[in-house]
Amino acid sequence: MNKFFAKAIRGSSSQKRWKGPIIETQRQILPWMESSFIGHMAPGVDFFQEELIKGGMNMIKIRYMGDNLALLTPDEGERMEDLIKLNK
Repeated sequence: MNKFFAKAIRGSSSQKRWKGPIIETQRQILPWMESSFIGHMAPGVDFFQEELIKGGMNMIKIRYMGDNLALLTPDEGERMEDLIKLNK
């Protein structure tokens, strides 16, 4: 029997409910996060940090998030929006 994706995600009433641990989290936005952006790297870009430094953007810290995503955080007092506008 073929299932549609939405139906498989919702499940049916005959399926058992989750009995594992439930973790409750608190949403928190820290000041350094407000000025950060998430970057999507193009395929084949292996040395993103080096490319930023070559382009004069050594004030940006890069935190790789997996796959081709990175969190770009500027030095304190800088804003990513302003840096992007300056370096188009």
